[in-house]
This record gives sequence, structure tokens and C-alpha cells, in this order.
Amino acid sequence: MTDVERNITKTSMRLGLLAAAVAGLTLGSGCPDPGTTSDGGTNRDLTGTIVDMTMNTDGGTIVQPLGCSRDGWCWQFPAPQGNGLLATWGSSAQDVWAVGGAGTIVHFDGSKWSIVRSPTNNTLYSIWGSSANNVFAVGDRGTVLRWDGSTWTQLQLGADGKDVAQIYGVWGADGSEVWFVGNHLTAGPAILRWNGSAVTRLMAPAGVSWGLRGVWGVSKNSVYTAGEGGTLLRWDGTSWAKFGPTMSASWGSIAGISDNNFFLATRTGLIYRWNGTNLVLAPTNPPTVSGINSLWSDGTSVFAAGDIRYPTAGDPTKREGMFLKWDGTNFNRLTNSPKVHLAGLWGSSGSDVFMVGVAGTTGRFDGSNFVTSSVLEDLTGNNGTMYGLAPSVTGSLLAVGDSGGTLRGTGGTWQPAPSAISLRLYSVTQFGSDMLSVGYDFAGSKGQALRWSGTAWSPESLPTSVRLVKIASDGTKAYAVGDDKTLLIRSGGTWAAVPVPILQAPTLRDVYAIDTKNVWIVGGGDKTEQLAGFAPRVLLYDGTSVLDVPLPVNDRIVRGVWGSDPNNVWVVGDGGLGSGGLMLRWNNATKTWTDLNPAATPIISQGLRAIWGRSATDIYAVGNSGLVLHFDGKTWNYEQSGTDNNLVSVSGSATEVYITGTGGSILRKTLR
Repeated sequence: MTDVERNITKTSMRLGLLAAAVAGLTLGSGCPDPGTTSDGGTNRDLTGTIVDMTMNTDGGTIVQPLGCSRDGWCWQFPAPQGNGLLATWGSSAQDVWAVGGAGTIVHFDGSKWSIVRSPTNNTLYSIWGSSANNVFAVGDRGTVLRWDGSTWTQLQLGADGKDVAQIYGVWGADGSEVWFVGNHLTAGPAILRWNGSAVTRLMAPAGVSWGLRGVWGVSKNSVYTAGEGGTLLRWDGTSWAKFGPTMSASWGSIAGISDNNFFLATRTGLIYRWNGTNLVLAPTNPPTVSGINSLWSDGTSVFAAGDIRYPTAGDPTKREGMFLKWDGTNFNRLTNSPKVHLAGLWGSSGSDVFMVGVAGTTGRFDGSNFVTSSVLEDLTGNNGTMYGLAPSVTGSLLAVGDSGGTLRGTGGTWQPAPSAISLRLYSVTQFGSDMLSVGYDFAGSKGQALRWSGTAWSPESLPTSVRLVKIASDGTKAYAVGDDKTLLIRSGGTWAAVPVPILQAPTLRDVYAIDTKNVWIVGGGDKTEQLAGFAPRVLLYDGTSVLDVPLPVNDRIVRGVWGSDPNNVWVVGDGGLGSGGLMLRWNNATKTWTDLNPAATPIISQGLRAIWGRSATDIYAVGNSGLVLHFDGKTWNYEQSGTDNNLVSVSGSATEVYITGTGGSILRKTLR
């Protein structure tokens, strides 16, 4: 899996419903069992049981506003949407498609990109067409979609599609012979063929057990597919056979010019060329390249695109985009390549190449220059995480994130306010008439607290240099937490350190102030998220000192905290590095925790990153792979977020709630 795909989708992380297995919290009536999913395809439920969903029930039209999920989560930034785009294809420069995370489909009409209604929520990995009225998109859970010129519909694969997991590649010689390749749950490779009316499965050669990632061909009698474990196969019009030398490389993409001149790329940044006799390494310039996610050729020129590269290890301020062109000897990185992860390429010619990638990025190369839609390119770079969001006293919104990224939102429009790209801003809060943020300055190797002037950030004096990751306010004082059990309090314009009387020095990861005597702090793990020696913590600052509140678990990182009152304090987290969901509720009157996701009988496997609510009966929790949960006072229900991006913050007001995450994601839901 490429870095781009890893950021975009976690195929094992699907939910139907979160049922709280505790007294007083019940499973909603009429909802699907949490061990199944109504999203269709073949999948494993959360207990590992295979659930057969070959007859995909999500093949019908999803009735929802474009850009909004079924449950009302609407894209605010990036526009028109921020799901990662994994592939692109067009019949002409005025008819270009792109597909990606959460079933996203967008279309370019020659002047602008627009969201098109999709019949699936499954991630789509590849797209190809024989004409403007015959286009195929493929993806998770054996999903195959077809565009007939007016509507996208889902092809039912029938018995031959049973137990097909992911379909990663699609290509055809014409509309009557189209190949789909990917993974099969029990047989390794999946090879399917569309004959214009039905899909049939063909068997891979004996001894081939690896999944397939890409397919490309020269004619009906000369088609190639490549994948994991060095697998390379050729179709001669009659059968599939192993092709070329034995290799250990795992191929991620394939494209070329002829039978004697085609290319294969790995997810570790290597590109090989088949010269008619052997596979030889095709040098790249620069020699060290990040993962290559896509190859494309118009029959003369050959291009490659992939993940951004950091020439200086550990320095996020220096990064290079990876868009390369073959000169007959080397793949050379083109100057001013977009500084975002790129995942898919297609062109109307070698001097008109379209590219798509992370955070809904679309771009175009005219043979000399690049134009991209990515505000994140210079604002945040990398996967462009927006870590936090808060309203200001003026009614506008302020969101902060990677590489100094700051966005100002007014009336649904978001404008960038770039800061030093050496900054990573983790959190923001309203403090009286001020806006405050905390983060880390990579250039100065120190944590920072900053005050917003209305147009820019200015640093404040601190008693420590450790990284700060979260800030909150009770209206009178501001509280910041970070690495090495750091707790700072701002009063009267001055920051001071508060002793935290615990032996270990974990990272404190969130803080929430119910009032001046109920400031809750959570954390665990060190700055690299290692748990050993850095046990999870929940702390209470009572206005005078910090108290340690014992936890019933010791193998989790607590990442988020929110409370409506001292008897309803909720904490969420994971098992470190995003695994194993944690959800606990504290009752201060009884001094007890209630575990809503016990390790022995877990309801969810995703990590939870943040929690916020309007009241004790209206709470939202968010996490990895687009996970959004809502609590109505009795039941925790899954909500469709419309994204597979990891979600890291949730906040709101009496009338709306916002979530932020990777890919620069900002989504809003209007509350009733």
C-alpha cells in the first residue's frame, strides 16, 4: 500500500454501528448489527468473521447533497472536496475523471472540476474507459462501477466475483474486453474480464499466490498485469502465463509504449524497464525517490509521479514533489513539481498531463509549467493535517495545522494565512478577545505558544522549550500541555509551569476546562508514541494542584477529553500508533470509570482521537479512517463522514460542529 493509499483508506476499518455494552447505553433499534456492514462487498467484521456481501447493497443511488455525506457532514475545505484522489482518466482534455477515497468521483469539463454523485462509499483505486460513454472505476470490496454517459452504476459481479476483495487495476483494449485485477480473499490474485455484458473470473497460472496491483496492454492479445512479490503475468489472447525474470520487488503500477518497451514501478521508489529481453533498473534523478504511485505514457513520452521527498532528513521545511519524465536514459524530476503526494496520471498528450493526489489535489502539466488546485502545497505540504479549529470573537473561524498552516473561515469561505513553514500548529482556542495556539518550531527545536494578531501569529515567552500539543481556556486562564508531562497556565499574559506529581514523564495530549476547578488533562506514551515506561494518564487540575485519577487500563494512549460536568467526563484514545479504540466515562460522585469498549469484548477497533459535545446527551467522537460517532444520551451511533481521512479534532457551537483531519480536512455539520 502506498503512503497515499495509507492516508486515504483503511479497508479493515468499516463500521455499521457502535453499540455501547454498558448499563444504560443501548443498541439502536432497527440498526444493523455491529458485525456487519451495509456498505457492500466482501469484508471482515470486527471480530474477524467473514461476511459475504457479494450482492453489494450500496449499488443504488445515495440521496445526499453533493459534497455532503448521508449524515450531513459537508466539505468546507479543501474545495470542492478533500478525499484523496488515486487515479484519473479522460476521453479528452474536456472530459476527465478522477476517483479516490470514500467512493469519490469528480469530473473536469474543460474549465472546472465538479463532484459527481457516486453509487458507493468504497475507496476507488483506478479508472479507465474506452470512450466518453463507457468508463469503468474499480475499488474496495470488489467494487466495479460503469459510466454510460449519464449515470454511474455498480456492476454485479455474480458468483465469479464472490470473495474478491480489492480491485486495484482496470484496462481494456476496447469496450468489449476490459480487465480488472486485484486481490482475492482465498486465492491471492483476482483476474476478471468484462466482455461487454458480463464479468467472468480467469485463473492465474499455477504457483501465483500474490495479489495484483496494475494492468496495461498493447492489444487484446498482449496484456500485462503486475503486483506483489514480483508477480508479472502476460495474456496472449488465450491464457495468462508468468512473464520475465523472477523478481522480489512488489510492483505498484505498470505502463509503457510497446511490448519491448514498458515500465514497472515499486512503492519504494524504484522503476524498472522491460527492454524486450530483460527488466533493467531505470535510474531516477534524484537517485533517492519516494514511492512511485503512477506511470503513464501517451505512446511516446513516459511520466511517473509519487510521494513527496525530503532531501534533508527530519526537516519538513524542505520538500520536493515527485513528477518525473523519461528521457530515454533516466527518469528526471521536473523543476517545480507540485509539493504534494501524487497518486494518478493521465494526459491527452505528453504536453497536457493531468495529475491527482492527496487532499483532493488536481493538477495539470502543459509540457513546461504546472498548475494545481492544492492550497495545501505551500500552506501545509505533506498530507496537510489540520489539527484544530476554534471560533473567534468576530464570528470567523481559525484552523491550524502542519507547516504553519492557518486558515481563516468566514461565510463558508476559507482563506490561507501562511506562517513560517517550520511551525507545526497543533491546537487553537479562543481566550477572551484573543486567539491562542500551541505547537512546535522545527527550525528552533522548541515548543511555542502564539497569539493571533488578526493577520499573523506572534510567539509568546515560555518557561520551557518542550513541544506543546494542545491548548484550552476556561475564559479566565489558558492551559497548554505537551511532552515530558508539561502543563502550563497563562494568567495575566504570562505563562507559568505547574508541577505534575507523577513519576513518569509521558506526553500530555489534551486538556479541557469545564471550569476553573475542573480542568481535565489526558495523555500517555512518549513523543514517539511508545507506551513502555509512559503509562496512560488522566489528571485533574482543581485550581491549586494536579491530581492523578487512576485508570482501569494501562495499555492505551489517552488522546482526547471532554466533559459536561464532573460526573460526565469522557476520555478517548487508542493502543498507540492508532490501534485499538478506547472510550471511558468518569463519574466523579462515585469515583468510577465505565469502559465502553473493553479489550475483552471490543466494539470498535479504530483509534479515537478527539471528543466534544454540546451536552451530556449530545456528544461526538472522531478517529481514524473517517470515523465519526454520535452519542444521544443512550446510544453511540456511527455517522457517515464522507471521508476515509484520519480525523483528529472535533469542536463546535450550539448550531454547528466541525471536524478536522489529514489532507487539510475540514467538515461541518449543521445542528438542529
